[in-house]
Amino acid sequence: QYSVYSNQVFNLHKQNVNLSRFHNEVTLLINVATYLNYSYLHQHFNGRNFSVLAFPCDQFHLEEPGEDSEILNGLMYVRPGNGYVPHPKLNIFGKIKVNGRHEHTIYKNVKASCPPTTLNLGSTRNMYWNPVKSTDITWNFNKFLLDKNGVPRYRISSDASPTSLIPYITTMLSE
Repeated sequence: QYSVYSNQVFNLHKQNVNLSRFHNEVTLLINVATYLNYSYLHQHFNGRNFSVLAFPCDQFHLEEPGEDSEILNGLMYVRPGNGYVPHPKLNIFGKIKVNGRHEHTIYKNVKASCPPTTLNLGSTRNMYWNPVKSTDITWNFNKFLLDKNGVPRYRISSDASPTSLIPYITTMLSE
């Protein structure tokens, strides 16, 4: 079984992060555009072994145009603004590609581990990659829930709300 925790990735400050540091935590792996807000889940699971691994991606209608160095400022000063600082359990990494010829290894493997959430990929005019495959991520905020060993267990649609994940996360935390 593939474990995400066997990978290293760059954070927004170009520092290499070994994902094995999340071992024994249930994690939500998500491709994001700058203006994300999953703080409700952090409040709900505060003090528990739960983290979010967020990977900015600009492959969907170019919704993540900023450079890595601009992403935190976008959150802090634009939206949500007011000096917002991400929760310590919200880990935002450097921009990657989640589909196509140059897709990141993590996404290549998690997509192979869980079936797609829809058969309809959407309009190709909003997709900025080739080749397009049936297992591709369809939009920002596609989610994968990983067990405490980093193994993908669930693939969840982009339009699923953070609160809809609570029963799955609760069950996985008790395992």
